Amino acid sequence: MDTSFLTGSDHRAIFFQTSTIALQSEVFRCKAWDQVDWASFSHTVTQACLQEGLSPQQGGAPPPLSTPAELEHQVHSFTTILQQAIERHVPEKRLCWASKPWWNSELAAARTHLRRLHHRAMRLRTDHDWGLYRRARRAFTCAVRKAKALAWRDLCARVNHADMWASVQRILKPHERLHVADLGPVAGAWMTEDQEKASVLAQRFFPSCPTTPDFQRSSAHRRQEVEDWLAEAWEDIPPITPEEVQKKLLEMRALAAPGPDGITARCLQESQSVVVPFLCRLFQQMLRLGFHPAVWKTARVLPVPKPGADPHLARGYRPIALLSVLSKVM
Repeated sequence: MDTSFLTGSDHRAIFFQTSTIALQSEVFRCKAWDQVDWASFSHTVTQACLQEGLSPQQGGAPPPLSTPAELEHQVHSFTTILQQAIERHVPEKRLCWASKPWWNSELAAARTHLRRLHHRAMRLRTDHDWGLYRRARRAFTCAVRKAKALAWRDLCARVNHADMWASVQRILKPHERLHVADLGPVAGAWMTEDQEKASVLAQRFFPSCPTTPDFQRSSAHRRQEVEDWLAEAWEDIPPITPEEVQKKLLEMRALAAPGPDGITARCLQESQSVVVPFLCRLFQQMLRLGFHPAVWKTARVLPVPKPGADPHLARGYRPIALLSVLSKVM
């Protein structure tokens, strides 16, 4: 346990800054990860890394990074490569709140035909047209019943002990869209707009640090201690090996919620032949320079209601910060 920087903690000191400005973040559409050709995805990432000089050519190695600006540029380039590969190879799902796993294009066509027959029967009001509509309705009901049965058998065949209860929970408790209720009263007024709610929650989740002179002097002293230690003792840290990076990648949940860049762990796992050497070299340079890329310091913060708490109060929510998957490997 290191007690020279912290009191009774086995972690090094971490200094950070938070911005409480409510931002309008980009909305990522739902992706159909089960329809990806991962071989083509990995090939695209590999070729793009070779073109950008992020992956060593045969018989050579990329030059070392000497400045934080070069490191930041390579992280940005690698993130862009992965995002472009996702845009090219991962199709989007077109879902709504009523989407069902058993729904398919045949049922959609049958429903459209059924609606046309109904409109025709309502307009002409003949026994023949009503008979056509009733037969089409029985056929549509039978097709829905068969589609549900096939979807259920497919689920039972795919489920295993690891994700069995997660599948059951998705069936019994459908996903609901995250919604923050009106907050208030704050200074005698209710917060009804999203921008106002975001500002109130940001102040609740990330309160301003004390501004007293004693706290400022203590913070500056602690920061200087950490920077001096990093400047002198970073060479004593054992080098990061490709085996360690690969082991960490394989331990991550493949399709866990991504950060602001929209990159999932599955993208890194399927392209590990080029991802592992790049990240290993990058992490080593980060330790040498004592620098953490700014793009990895940005997180998507989601307010999650606390069970049994008042949804109209800011203290009734807790924050969930979604960081970039690349930064979690470090």
